[in-house]
Amino acid sequence: MNVYDDYRPRPVAVAPEPVKQDLIDNEILESVPKTMKAKVQLLLKKMKSSPDISWNEKGELKYKGETVQGSNVVDLVNDVLRKRKYFNPQGWETFGEALREANVPQDLIGHEDRWRYITQTKRTPRSRKRQQSPSPIRPYSPKTPRNRRKEVQNWVDF
Repeated sequence: MNVYDDYRPRPVAVAPEPVKQDLIDNEILESVPKTMKAKVQLLLKKMKSSPDISWNEKGELKYKGETVQGSNVVDLVNDVLRKRKYFNPQGWETFGEALREANVPQDLIGHEDRWRYITQTKRTPRSRKRQQSPSPIRPYSPKTPRNRRKEVQNWVDF
């Protein structure tokens, strides 16, 4: 035992490198508006609790062990949060199926079209018959103002 051992430099524990998945989580959180951060955190928590949903180091969606080539989990998460014109990210259908299987609540899905896709169930021809409504659904038509007849004034010649 050496008396001076207490004064010798000791190796310092180095924190492990941040995991790529944490970097992607941060990228997702930074890509959404502040008002949606809480929703995104809950959505990420729900996604991580599902064994079927994950992503690789490039950020591509992995569903049931299969990588969806060309997908980007940042784009997919942003897509289900809010509707953007002319934007259908690669793999959104697979992502919707994954969210359906994970039983994600409607409150976390802000894109109405995606929510409709998520909630539709795979029906057999037999179950479709039972679920048909007796009255046909009429398409929505906005109310238009009625044309009012304007009184016509006659010009007086001078």
